[in-house]
Amino acid sequence: MPTGHEYSTDLKNVFFRVIAFVEAEKTGHQIPLNNTTERLQAMLGISKGSVFNLKKEMKRLKDEQEAEKREEEEEEEAKKKEEITKVQQNARMRLRPGSATTENPIYSQLDQTSAAASPSASHSKRYWERLSLQLSLQ
Repeated sequence: MPTGHEYSTDLKNVFFRVIAFVEAEKTGHQIPLNNTTERLQAMLGISKGSVFNLKKEMKRLKDEQEAEKREEEEEEEAKKKEEITKVQQNARMRLRPGSATTENPIYSQLDQTSAAASPSASHSKRYWERLSLQLSLQ
């Protein structure tokens, strides 16, 4: 046996059965290759029902692994989309030339008050009406 590996006697018996089956097939196939269930029965020395149960369990485990892999890929894709969205949002939030940075709240507050006080060409007639109404209510 390989160095550093200790196998139980039951597992060794299974190994010995498989080795004996393969050795016996050197001269030709005892069981046709397309009869996988029968071949597994002969190799492992177990019943047909046990082979079917093992195949079902193996398929279930494989499906679970594939589902976990898909979930991980979907999570990675969602993270990438989130990063792209953040980059796009940051690109949209560019500062105007000459304005203060938004890191210092004092400068941003001054910038907002000066913008409200100075008339802009983009302000419509409705803006000035609202502004005068607010001033009159105070």
